[in-house]
Amino acid sequence: CFMITEFLGPTLEDIFDIGGRQFSLKTTCMVFIQMLQLMRQLHERNYIHRDIKPDNFLFGYNNRSNQIFAVDFGLAKKYRTHEGHIPFTKKTVLTGTARYASHNAHKGYELSRRDELQAVGLMILNFVIGSLPWDEIYSSDYTQLFSTIGKMKELEEVLKICEPLPP
Repeated sequence: CFMITEFLGPTLEDIFDIGGRQFSLKTTCMVFIQMLQLMRQLHERNYIHRDIKPDNFLFGYNNRSNQIFAVDFGLAKKYRTHEGHIPFTKKTVLTGTARYASHNAHKGYELSRRDELQAVGLMILNFVIGSLPWDEIYSSDYTQLFSTIGKMKELEEVLKICEPLPP
């Protein structure tokens, strides 16, 4: 079996690194608009990505170099079937990347479209601010690491994180 895909350019993470780990407000807004469009397209097809992070979004190549594409659907899940919406359940492990995971993801709840939009929001904040408050937390115990990051997200007020942003 073979799978052939379009040749794509660098990831958002690559461009973020090249740009000194901070995007301008204009670049961030342009990325944000495309991210929302991608999420809408995915959600309209009844799927959630479940691993929102800059490494999973790539720019196109040549004449499509300003367009962003989503990749790595290994954790993607159908959230709505002919039977209806998947049930709101609690699991035991975090799904996705802790750095951008929503509050509910850290609590172990089944992910939804809302959680993906929260993850996109955290990613966008990271782009314009340059870092997130929990970026400097390290631990060899992943359970402890995820728990600490989750607690910081609960305690961290959105307004405090957004202070460096223009009104």
